[in-house]
Amino acid sequence: PFLARVEEHALHLRRRRLTDELVRSADAVLLLTPHRSYDVAHLARTARLLFDARNATAGLEDRSTVEVL
Repeated sequence: PFLARVEEHALHLRRRRLTDELVRSADAVLLLTPHRSYDVAHLARTARLLFDARNATAGLEDRSTVEVL
C-alpha cells in the first residue's frame, strides 16, 4: 500500500485500488507482505487463488483458496 510504482529490471508495476472486482478478475493474488490495511480473510474469500508468502492466513477457518509458501 506504500509504493505507487515499481520499476525494476523488466518489471513495471503500479498500485491499483484493491476492489472486489479486481481481486475476482485476477488469476491469483499474491500476498507477499501482510499489511494491516488489507483484510486477509476477505481476500481469501474473494480471490480465486491467494498465494500467501507470509502465512498471514494461518488463523483462517476456510483456506480452500489459499496456497502457502
